Amino acid sequence: MEASATLSSLGFDKNTSLMRIVEGEPELTNLMQEVNVLDLTAPTEAVDAYLARWAAILGDTSPELELADQGYRFWKKNEKPSLGRITAEVMVIIETVLANKRVLYLPSSPTAQKQQIIDAITEVVKQVIRGYILLPSMQALKEAKKIILKYPSFFKRAGIAKDTVMETAAWLHAIENARLDPDITIRELEEARPLASSMISVFESLQTPDRFKTIQEHINIFLEKTKEGPYKALRIDPNFVADGYNMAIRGENVSVWTLVLENSLWLKGKSPFYDYQKHMHLECIPGDMVRDMIDSIQRGYAGSYYLAYLEKELKKKDQPIELINSDLVRADRQVAGGQIKWGGQCNQVYALLQELKAIGLVNNTNQELAPILKELFDVFRDTKASTIERELGRKQKLPKARRLEVKKMITSENTP
Repeated sequence: MEASATLSSLGFDKNTSLMRIVEGEPELTNLMQEVNVLDLTAPTEAVDAYLARWAAILGDTSPELELADQGYRFWKKNEKPSLGRITAEVMVIIETVLANKRVLYLPSSPTAQKQQIIDAITEVVKQVIRGYILLPSMQALKEAKKIILKYPSFFKRAGIAKDTVMETAAWLHAIENARLDPDITIRELEEARPLASSMISVFESLQTPDRFKTIQEHINIFLEKTKEGPYKALRIDPNFVADGYNMAIRGENVSVWTLVLENSLWLKGKSPFYDYQKHMHLECIPGDMVRDMIDSIQRGYAGSYYLAYLEKELKKKDQPIELINSDLVRADRQVAGGQIKWGGQCNQVYALLQELKAIGLVNNTNQELAPILKELFDVFRDTKASTIERELGRKQKLPKARRLEVKKMITSENTP
């Protein structure tokens, strides 16, 4: 009751916000900012010294720790409580403090008694504010300590260690959650997991009636993805595919760390967890956002090589026809007047080729034979070359009535 009655004597009414009180205690906000100017030449010592220093300021008695924790709870809930709200939450502690002071020392005058009450409430409120300001930084630094010790060089680089220690830790934490190495470059990523060759393989597996039209369409589709728009510097949503494509074209090979910093404003703006008042929160940038961004950049980077492949293939349209492999087979077939009309079953052809290979009369691999059989025999017209290759590699168990005794025929012909 006494505490509520004297709030106005503190210079605030009960609706005065905590933030206004904080503004009147600049030394406390300075403490919070000191975490961003730590000298991390020796990271372990610097972090431990900072934590020990501010732990001493918060104190170690039960009332002190309880008051500081109350301030921290306000911060975690993103609440900016009024003076009335603070005193309501800690009224029991205030009354206990006042009771203890009366026992220890009872001022003789009413004015002195009133000042004693004011001092007690002021000290309690300040301790709540200390917890509100210092504990978030301390807890965040405890979490960031592992990152700082794992990547010490990133906290010593020019432009980083001066004022962005906790933000640097948050970026490194996001990169780690994305299962990436901050120092790996885009070229090294492509070498470790080749995306260009995968794109080419997917294209090569396509079945299309007009290969050159399909090539041109794929070129157009990819080029459309690389358009940046007329005002790249002002773009709201970056085109990361275009960024990766242009990096490859210009011969650039930047690291994941550089790419994250270059796009930091976009990542902050898109993250549902980023709070400019709580930038020290390690989870403020989700790792999957960083992973998606780097994947898009790599798609553009690898796509430049894929595009070069497509353009090279498209040039063959104007080149003289060079008959090789299946083209030779196709030409022979046209001269002969069509495909072989096989009167038996597919597995008989497989068995026949297996036997001819076994006695050394056919020396092609199954991969080479598959397209040849598809071109020569009408029974394979609708069968994929991959299926033919697979069946050639399997042991064919034919019924006795369907067996072709090639070895016996050859042996008997060569017998005098």
